[in-house]
Amino acid sequence: MAQEKSKINEALAILEEAAKDKKEELNKLVGSGYANVRELFTEGLKKSSQVQEKLGDAVSDGEKIVEDTIKRGSMYVQDAANQLGKEIHNKPMLYLAIVSGVSLFIGYLLGSKKEGNK
Repeated sequence: MAQEKSKINEALAILEEAAKDKKEELNKLVGSGYANVRELFTEGLKKSSQVQEKLGDAVSDGEKIVEDTIKRGSMYVQDAANQLGKEIHNKPMLYLAIVSGVSLFIGYLLGSKKEGNK
C-alpha cells in the first residue's frame, strides 16, 4: 500500500511538473499572441489615419473643384446676360415682338382650357 502511495505521489509530481512546463509555454504563447494583436491594432490605427488624411485631401480637392466650377458658371451666365442685354438694346422691336407673340400664345392656351371646361 505504501508502495502504491509513493507511485501515486510520484505520478502526481510528474503531472505537476508537466503542468508547470505547459503553463510557461502557454503564457509565452498568449504573451506573443497579445503582442501580435497589439501590433496589428497599431498598424490598423496608422492605416486608418492615413485613409482619413487621404479622404480629407480628396474632400478639399473636391471643394476647390466645385468652387471653380461655380465661378466659371457664374461668369458664363453673366457673359450671356450681358450679351443678351446688348442684343435687346440693339434690336428692341424684334425682342418685343417675340415676347408679345409668346405671351399671346400662352394666353390663347390658357383661354382655350377655360372655354373647354364650360
